[in-house]
Amino acid sequence: MLSNKLPEAIASFVFASNAHQTDDMLAAFADDAVLTDDNRVFEGKTAIREWSDGEYIGSRVNLTILDSVFEAEEPSLRVEINGDYPNCPYFLIFPLEWRTI
Repeated sequence: MLSNKLPEAIASFVFASNAHQTDDMLAAFADDAVLTDDNRVFEGKTAIREWSDGEYIGSRVNLTILDSVFEAEEPSLRVEINGDYPNCPYFLIFPLEWRTI
């Protein structure tokens, strides 16, 4: 089922990413969050910040949400990503896992 409203943490992440605001983007993550990118694992906000500085917000990322599915066994966010990357745009499906605290 398609959700018309993104969960707050996801919406904050996308907004902060597009505004290139690292601290606000990181606020969407728990202190013990784990991010996986290209089969590399970044554990905790410090590691995620280092990844972002070099490869995400540091690359002037811009996300356009194409589709979101949250009321499913495997929630996901399908996005178009542009930025200072070779061969843009990228079209990716992010599998999501989150918890309410």
